Amino acid sequence: MDFFGQNSGNLADSGALDTTTALVSTLFNLPSLHQTGEVVVGLSIAAAVIAFVPLAWRMSVRTARAPRRIASRLWGKMIDRLIPHGVQERIDLFCAPERLDKWLEARTSGSNNPLLAGDIRAAANTTWPETKYRWLYKDIPADLVRPPTWDGRLPGGVPVTWLAWRHMTINAISEISRAQIHKSVRYSAGMAIVFAAAAVVSVCLQGLHSAIPFPDWARGLHVITPQAAWYADAIVTTAVSAVGTVGLALLAAAIMAPGLAFFNVVRGLQSYFGRASAALATPTRDSIVAWGNRSDIRQTEQEAYARQIDLALMNPDAPTITVGRATGIARARGSMRSPGVGQTVALDAESIRQHVIAFGGTGEGKTRAFLQPMARRIFAAKWGDGSKIGGYITDGKGVLYKDLVGLPEIASRGDVRVLGTDDGHFGVNLVAGMTPLEVATMLKTVTTQVVGEKEDVFWSEQASIIVYHAAVLCSVLERIVPHPLSKSGVQEPAADDVTEADAHPEVTSDSWEDLLASGVDIDDLATSGAAEAAQDQTDEDAPAGAWQNFRPWSLQGIAYLATNPDAILDAAAQVSKESEALAAIEKERALTVDEAELKVMLESREVIISHGYVRSEWEKMAPDTRSGVIANVSTITGKFAGAPPVAARFASGLLPADQTTDVDFALNGGILAVAVGESEWGTVGQVVAVWLKTRLYIAARKRQIADPEAAKRQSVALLVDEFQMLATKGGSESDAEFFNIARSTGVFMVAATQGLPSLQKRLGDKHTQDLLNNLRTKLCLRIEEQETLEFFQKLTGETLRGLVIDDDYYETQGVREIERPDVPVPALTGAEQVSLMPASPVFNTYPMRPLKRFDPRFILQFRKSPHGGNQDAVIGSQKDAFWRQEDKEREMRGNGVENKPLFTATDIKQGGSYALAYVQRAGGHSIDIVDLAE
Repeated sequence: MDFFGQNSGNLADSGALDTTTALVSTLFNLPSLHQTGEVVVGLSIAAAVIAFVPLAWRMSVRTARAPRRIASRLWGKMIDRLIPHGVQERIDLFCAPERLDKWLEARTSGSNNPLLAGDIRAAANTTWPETKYRWLYKDIPADLVRPPTWDGRLPGGVPVTWLAWRHMTINAISEISRAQIHKSVRYSAGMAIVFAAAAVVSVCLQGLHSAIPFPDWARGLHVITPQAAWYADAIVTTAVSAVGTVGLALLAAAIMAPGLAFFNVVRGLQSYFGRASAALATPTRDSIVAWGNRSDIRQTEQEAYARQIDLALMNPDAPTITVGRATGIARARGSMRSPGVGQTVALDAESIRQHVIAFGGTGEGKTRAFLQPMARRIFAAKWGDGSKIGGYITDGKGVLYKDLVGLPEIASRGDVRVLGTDDGHFGVNLVAGMTPLEVATMLKTVTTQVVGEKEDVFWSEQASIIVYHAAVLCSVLERIVPHPLSKSGVQEPAADDVTEADAHPEVTSDSWEDLLASGVDIDDLATSGAAEAAQDQTDEDAPAGAWQNFRPWSLQGIAYLATNPDAILDAAAQVSKESEALAAIEKERALTVDEAELKVMLESREVIISHGYVRSEWEKMAPDTRSGVIANVSTITGKFAGAPPVAARFASGLLPADQTTDVDFALNGGILAVAVGESEWGTVGQVVAVWLKTRLYIAARKRQIADPEAAKRQSVALLVDEFQMLATKGGSESDAEFFNIARSTGVFMVAATQGLPSLQKRLGDKHTQDLLNNLRTKLCLRIEEQETLEFFQKLTGETLRGLVIDDDYYETQGVREIERPDVPVPALTGAEQVSLMPASPVFNTYPMRPLKRFDPRFILQFRKSPHGGNQDAVIGSQKDAFWRQEDKEREMRGNGVENKPLFTATDIKQGGSYALAYVQRAGGHSIDIVDLAE
């Protein structure tokens, strides 16, 4: 019956429906009420079915399983009752690792097999003689440990599956033995119950059908006693037989338990050993192809590795500087001496002294990912003898110091100085301690670096010559030109000069060094002397008026003479006049020590030659030629006028002593950071940065000559960013030459630069190649420059590799170590079953599987027929299957195998702080893509 239809009709007839509802239903074509009710009821029933059926299913499943669970619990309770008290505790005690280890040792100690006797070293020495494989027996530093496989096999050609023995530990044996013995005991107890039940049933059946006939006559006579006697005899006999049979059943189960336990322990160990060997049994092509192809070089390669270990162990306490963490790619591609996955790549104290350079594109993170971590590790390392390593931080832009001096390992030291123009920064007289020849050579080197090398060297050579002669004359003027506060001199001072000198009684000497050491405000002195300088220009000693803003022996002083023909001629005249004055004094009295030293200087060959050059060649040189030479000098020195703060601190020579330092500060163990560079001061900043770096080279060489042992005691880490902006060539103190001998001076460089062309632009191809040969550790972050990529591609060499065209095998053991590493496996899987089948207690390593598994799918089944069957066809299908396997394996062995680059340009351009690293370590090297962020 359609109840909803009836209800709808009743409601309609009774006029109960609202007219608005009827109108809406008509407009929107809504379904009728009886249709809506049917839908609701249908949906409710469906929802109920959907909710109830799974619930009913789960309830039925649980109900069906309940008897099994109950029976299982009852069975377990029965077995627990049957096992004697304390048996399980004794099993646990016996299988404890320490107890089991002693038990096994006691039973194998007298074995002739050294492995069973516990002499692991003797067992290993039998397979790998220590005289040939000595590195296997040494405690190798962690960063030099390499996986034991070599060309796909263990040394000597032993299959890698031999390594599975390392998984057979006492803990694994203990766990497997405990579990299998417990299961075997419970299984034996269950068998005892089954045996006993069967025995009782058997005895009962036999007893109730005893051979003694039942007294039927007594039943007919209704005599009870014979019948009762028969039943009593049957019951007693059956009971006695049942007890004996049950005892025998229990005894049989007890006797069976040890054997059952032994066989199942052996089976459990064999199953575990098979699972532990599974990864190592995975086939790799290098164990077949590379092993045979590289037999000529392998022994030499292994001996080189052994010597590397020997060298590393000669000084085990020497610091190691981490570069990054290896990805294992190089080893996976056949580079046997490369690190494994996740292994540390590091430099030792000797290798870092062979210098490090990193290439990378702009913004690639050379400072953040390379220089900062390296600086932290270098200055945190223990360098022996309790001495601190010195540091020199510089870059072409003058900003690297901001990234490094704030590092905790540097900031915590109290011997950090910054060379710059800000308050608290120090300055350097760029020519202090240098000879005129060194100044001339330096200026030429700096000019070549900043301006570039010109094809016509005439102008640069002539500029270098006039700078040299100007420097010689300035060295003399430093002695004969009194400073502005001098109270004595060759010439009589003016009245106002005396007043100025009297205002500074702390200045007691004519020496410029004493003036600076006195603490006089040089800036005020220069201001007060500016007006006097104009008047001095009209005097016969005109050059003296120029020494208000800079001293003679300064870069500005030398440039002043080299670029001002009148000034250098006046300086030559003043030298002649001073020589004549000393000669006159010597006739009247004996010269003082200072006067005698000055006389020797004036009569020296260098001064005479320079004086003659100025008075002859330079004075008579054609004006146009002389102007061209001066222009070459002014190219560098003339720009100091546009950077007064830089000139005052580095080129004037007038910086007070308490604000002055020198590169010796770094050589003596301090940290010196350069805050002057191109970013703020343009060419002038670059000139100062290059000059200071070269001063470090000069000072290091001088220290090596004066005290060769000092370089061994005190090293200096030269940290350089944007090295291409500072690299120089020409002269023994240029970068192109210095690094030939830098290691013996105690200076080692850790530098970052852009691509090879940036260095070749500054140094030229040959000098760049020579420099890179001396920078032994090289890294390359992501870069797009093709020449740099090709350089590193050639640097890393080639390995023998092919194409992997099938599943379940790998190119090398290195790839297998990445994809399927030999890691510990659980001793138990939970699926172990107790079996009554015996197991032979033999343990052997599983052989490596063939590259291609045998495929039996298409082998025909043998069938008999009246005509002889299909035996020939079956044999033929078997042959086809074997031949297919052979052909496929031969193809897999040689497919695409050839010498290929270890790394391609694509491999190098990873980014994300990954870099291709060629790292020196203990006389050897490591190659890999390393993670610098680690």
